[in-house]
Amino acid sequence: ALDAVPEIERDDRAVQVAARVDVACKAAELPPAEALRAAVAARPDALETRLQLAERLVADGDHAAALESYLEVVRRDRKALRDRARLGMLDVFRLADDADLVSAYRRRLAAELN
Repeated sequence: ALDAVPEIERDDRAVQVAARVDVACKAAELPPAEALRAAVAARPDALETRLQLAERLVADGDHAAALESYLEVVRRDRKALRDRARLGMLDVFRLADDADLVSAYRRRLAAELN
């Protein structure tokens, strides 16, 4: 939907709304956070499940926990899941209202990528 709007006409609010819609669509297909937490606890190396947990947490508004989950995938994977987690973090940076949280996780993400 946002892709139909010329980039020059987009503002921060439009980008944020589009990100919220995307998050809600993804979350509609995900199990509850508690079920995903239990699955991650049972299999900490199941990075796809950890990504799903992060996506669920974003949709639930728990940005700090979502960023931590995404960052763990960035640490543990060097392939496609790492990039998905990085992109997920960038989405959270656009959605989160907490500038200090965003700043801290931007630094942590940069450190992991270098």
